[in-house]
Amino acid sequence: MSDEHLWTGWAASYALGALDDDERRTFEVHLETCAACRAELRSQSDVVASLGRSLPQHEPPPALRSRILDEARRVRPLRAGNASKAPPAVVPPRQPAVTSPVFARWIAAAAVLATLGLTLVFARERERRTVLERTVAVLADSAARLDTALGEMASAVSERDSLLAAILSPDVRTARLVAEGQPPSARVYWDRQRGKIIIAVVDLPAAAQGRAYQLWGIAGGQAPVSLGVFNTGPDGRVTIAFDVPPAATIDVAAITEEPAGGSPGPTSQPFLVGGISPP
Repeated sequence: MSDEHLWTGWAASYALGALDDDERRTFEVHLETCAACRAELRSQSDVVASLGRSLPQHEPPPALRSRILDEARRVRPLRAGNASKAPPAVVPPRQPAVTSPVFARWIAAAAVLATLGLTLVFARERERRTVLERTVAVLADSAARLDTALGEMASAVSERDSLLAAILSPDVRTARLVAEGQPPSARVYWDRQRGKIIIAVVDLPAAAQGRAYQLWGIAGGQAPVSLGVFNTGPDGRVTIAFDVPPAATIDVAAITEEPAGGSPGPTSQPFLVGGISPP
């Protein structure tokens, strides 16, 4: 190994600050005349700088430098002589503890790999947390939708039960509304005790746009009273309930076609009419 190669090996120690004062001054004098060592020092300085950036920063204890120098003196006592004397053009008596540029590069590479590994772990953890949060949000939305659906179902069941109770009540009065030569028909159920009147219509096409059907209650010698406004579906059917005052008197039920929203009184001739039967 040439003298020049051994001097170059001091670059890593110099960059790491591992040389004592005499060694540092000796190497600095050598740097003035050696381009190879200056290039190597620049390379080692870059490695040390990147290593410092990739590792957590801690302030070293004040006694650390003294302890390192004491250990170095114990292993090899410092050379005696005038420190200002020019360095002999000989191979340095020993290599510092960190002499190989390859070793320094391995340290830097290991630090970079450790940093990348931690970054990957944190990224995966963030991804897991994001997926979990999205899953919880979807489940919460599904639970809210299910609660809404259950509420609507409970309301529909309650309404159905109410209609059945009214229809099957022993006090219910009924009327069958028919028209001569016309297919539509309707069945009216009047539960006077509950104040409900239910109408079930079949084969009645939906009213035209801006029009609706209106159910009337007629008592002898009195003007017709509106019981409710409705329309049928695409299949020509509808079953709907209206509230009726318990004191109402109905002898005949009739259906007319009226403007949407209904009329105070019939504006056309009833096309479905039927008498209310006793309970």
